[in-house]
Amino acid sequence: ADISSEAGLVTRNPPVLGDATDYTFSCDQAINLDSLKPSAVYIDPACTVGAKVVMLKKTALDPSLFPNRVCGTSFMKVTWQLQDNAACGGLSNEVYQLITVEPSPPTFSSVPADAFITTQDTTDPEVLGIAEGSSPCNQEFNIVSSDGDPVAVEGECGKWVIERTWTIVPYFDEEVCTGTYADSSSQVQKI
Repeated sequence: ADISSEAGLVTRNPPVLGDATDYTFSCDQAINLDSLKPSAVYIDPACTVGAKVVMLKKTALDPSLFPNRVCGTSFMKVTWQLQDNAACGGLSNEVYQLITVEPSPPTFSSVPADAFITTQDTTDPEVLGIAEGSSPCNQEFNIVSSDGDPVAVEGECGKWVIERTWTIVPYFDEEVCTGTYADSSSQVQKI
């Protein structure tokens, strides 16, 4: 509503910007901040033409401020403000929004095929093949293998099977993060 002053000038109530919704994205998702901006709660009817919600700034936040975060997560604070038209010149309250970007787990791009060898042959992964992987967000990862004990094949004298388990695990250069996500996966190669 308009409030008249003693000098006959019109004083207008400032615009009001509504609360912003916080969002969480995967690191491989595109983020369009303009589509996430909060909505106006109030704009003086005489000041609506040309009014707009603007992003004042984006600030990266220190992940250590979030002790239960998922390892590899980044955080951004976005500051929004509603500006009514230039003739009115009103500015709203500032509204803050938290954008969380979580890592996506790496995946295998190839796993060595099962191998048939004799007792004189090596089981060295360099010879029988090494698993490879990729990360959707260029996150570092490690691939490790472990061999189970040889197990006799029932009904086939002298035939044994070793299961080599390949595991892909993301690597995070963080000392403290307590949250987890589905961060590793395994594939089995039979030898």
